[in-house]
Amino acid sequence: MGIDSNRLLRHLPNIHNWADLYSKADLYIVTSDHHLGWPAPAFPNIKYLPGISLQPVQPLGGDMNELLEKNPSGVILASFGSLSVHLPNEIILNFIDAFQRLSQTVIWKIRHLKAEHRELLSQNIHVFNWLAQNDILGHRNVRMFITHCGNNGQHESIYHAVPMIGFPMYFDQFENAARLQQKGIGIEMNMRNFSSDHLVDNILTILKYNSTYKQNAKKISSILRSRPMLPKEEAAYWIEHVTQFGSGHLRPVTTAMSPFEMYGLDVACAGLVSLLVTIIALVCGSLRVIVFITQMRELK
Repeated sequence: MGIDSNRLLRHLPNIHNWADLYSKADLYIVTSDHHLGWPAPAFPNIKYLPGISLQPVQPLGGDMNELLEKNPSGVILASFGSLSVHLPNEIILNFIDAFQRLSQTVIWKIRHLKAEHRELLSQNIHVFNWLAQNDILGHRNVRMFITHCGNNGQHESIYHAVPMIGFPMYFDQFENAARLQQKGIGIEMNMRNFSSDHLVDNILTILKYNSTYKQNAKKISSILRSRPMLPKEEAAYWIEHVTQFGSGHLRPVTTAMSPFEMYGLDVACAGLVSLLVTIIALVCGSLRVIVFITQMRELK
């Protein structure tokens, strides 16, 4: 759902449009960083805080904890967000066929699964309308996360060192899925064009045949956990900091410049004019010399 620009800007009387908002913002909180992306330069008022939804794992209820504990082969968590209710029949059948062939317990968040599909579920597949995703991913017996690659979910998974299989569907999810594959912490698949055989092969690749996915996930998890505070705590710190001290010591002076000034186009134009004047002067001088030499030859 998009943001109503008019409603937002009504609460900001000194802001006239989105470009104005971007240039006058005191603080930018970006919910990603180089751990899953790539290093990039940033001004002091831009704070990269991946996994803003991360929080300490809470104890799970008796039934869920028993479900997570009982299978020595481990647990696979599958969740495609709130849009899973719109999955076509063929895709749901592919997932069911793949999941029932696994030795792991599959905990699947999917809303309003039809009765005809529930009848096909094997004993290792357990479906729920809602799950405490972060708490489940933090359980020691969870081996994999099958996800639509939402920003919060992927950071929760990496924080708990759980490798992923990504089925992106919308917007930034495609970039997120490409990153997890490039970083070697998961495999990207196409929701519109996959077979149950292909999914099972990829699951076994990560869990059985190629341990580097888990190793890479552990490494990035260790990096994320080495931060001095949780991302949401750091976000609160910087918001309070800017509220107390302002942002003059953080915001670059370029935010008050026009693009013409910021990129030095005024200096470039002055230099270009000087160069053109010099070239014209040289050309004119050369022509006068040539004319003079020609006239002298004619006089001889």
